[in-house]
Amino acid sequence: MGSHLKEFNMGIFYLLLLYGLLGGSCMYLILCVDPNKKGLLPWLHRLLYEKIPAVVKKYGTLLFGRRLMNGVEGAINWVCFRNNPLVQIFYLIVTVGGYIMYLYFGFSVHFPNNHLSNAHIYIALGIFAICIYSFYKTCAIQPGIITKKNEKEYLKRYSCLLYTSDAADDLLCVDLGGRRIIKKK
Repeated sequence: MGSHLKEFNMGIFYLLLLYGLLGGSCMYLILCVDPNKKGLLPWLHRLLYEKIPAVVKKYGTLLFGRRLMNGVEGAINWVCFRNNPLVQIFYLIVTVGGYIMYLYFGFSVHFPNNHLSNAHIYIALGIFAICIYSFYKTCAIQPGIITKKNEKEYLKRYSCLLYTSDAADDLLCVDLGGRRIIKKK
C-alpha cells in the first residue's frame, strides 16, 4: 500500500512540475519576448497570442455567431484586463494551495533530515506571509488609471503622460493612436 501512495505522490509532483514549466514558459513568452523581432521565440509569441486567437475568433464567429464570440471576448477581457474577484480568488487558491502542498510534501517526506534544518519551516512561512501581504496590497490600492480628475496629481510626478481615457474628445492633444498626450507646463 505504501508504494502505491509514493507512486501517486510522485505522479502529482511530476504533473505539478510540468504545469509549472508550461505556465512559466507562457509567462516568459508574454512578459519577456518582443514579438516584433525575428527568431523562434518571437514567432511562438505571435503564434500563441495573435495568430491562434485570430483563427479561433474567425471560425468561432462562423460556427457560433458574432454574439456568442463577442460574449466570450468580453469575458476574457473582464478576467484578464480588469480588477475582478476571479483573479483574486485564483491567486489565493494558488498561494494557499502552494503552501499546503509544501506543508504536505515537505513535512511528511523531507522533514527532518540531515540536509534541511528547521529554519526552512520558518523561511517558507515568511515567504507565504509576503505573498499574502502582496495580495492584500494589490487588492487595497487602486491601479494607476489616469483620468481628467487625477491627471494633475500624476503630472507632479511625471513629466509626460500618455493615456487613452476620453482622448478622442480633445483633438488638440491626441496622437494618431487616439491617445492623449499631456505635458507639464
